[in-house]
Amino acid sequence: MRFAPTPAMSTYLLFFALGDFERATTTVDGTELGVVTRRGSLPQAAFALESSGAILREYNDYFGVRYPLPKLDNVAGPGRSQFFGAMENWGAIFTFEYALLLDPAISTQRDKQEIFATAAHEMAHQWFGDLVTMRWWDDLWLNEGFASWMESRMTARLHPEWNTALDTVNGRDAAMRRDALATTHPVVQHVATVEQASQAFDEITYQKGEAVIRMLEAYVGEDAWRRGVRAYMREHAYGNTASNDLWRQIERAAARPVTQIAHDFTLQPGVPLVRVALPVCKGGKMTIALARKNSRATSRAASRCPGTCR
Repeated sequence: MRFAPTPAMSTYLLFFALGDFERATTTVDGTELGVVTRRGSLPQAAFALESSGAILREYNDYFGVRYPLPKLDNVAGPGRSQFFGAMENWGAIFTFEYALLLDPAISTQRDKQEIFATAAHEMAHQWFGDLVTMRWWDDLWLNEGFASWMESRMTARLHPEWNTALDTVNGRDAAMRRDALATTHPVVQHVATVEQASQAFDEITYQKGEAVIRMLEAYVGEDAWRRGVRAYMREHAYGNTASNDLWRQIERAAARPVTQIAHDFTLQPGVPLVRVALPVCKGGKMTIALARKNSRATSRAASRCPGTCR
């Protein structure tokens, strides 16, 4: 058997599977898109294949850089792991069967949504993680925060009937709860050992990273954000990056300060905590006192917002 030449890529993205498989394919934007299952299970992968086609079209358009490989498979495997449900190997995603196959006899609507979300997440990694890879594990969030954000964005865009906005809120709140603990860490954290790299796969990296991205996109605007992401992809394709490489491109596209704001939310733990006092009316004037501090810090800043009593 002879394999095609491997493009420039990180070695952790290489994948080889051996088994009694079946494969179904379709062609999307010139890419052969496939699902691979154990023999006899292929009909249960129909929803995953259909969804992957729609996701690939959207990602090709959003990133402004088409998926660069001639094929993209999603390989279903038996079992499960306490650590992950799928892995974004370049051109050959691995997904446990429970997160890829839809069995009409036992699968629920929630299972269907999870299958879509997993495919959207792992396919986003084909750009954020595979085509452009973090320089070191310190910036793991560049992979996982962005894939989580694209997963949520794509689910809301292609399946608005699922009303997944509350799932996004739940994810943000889970990150804030984790961020309030003494054991939390910044989104960008120093990783020196294999154990530290494994521990970095948590709510801060995924959900807080996603929430920071959503906040910054709202700040600069969807169009400026996408221009920055596209420029980042073009400049760093087949290469490695750190967070500041992204901030520079977003800042340039938006013509607004971004880097310092991003640093405030990614280089220190915690989130701003704003306390609002009861309004005070005096002489026809209303004043509301605001006090702000980091959720894990002791320093605070105070301000007053004047208004008119009616």
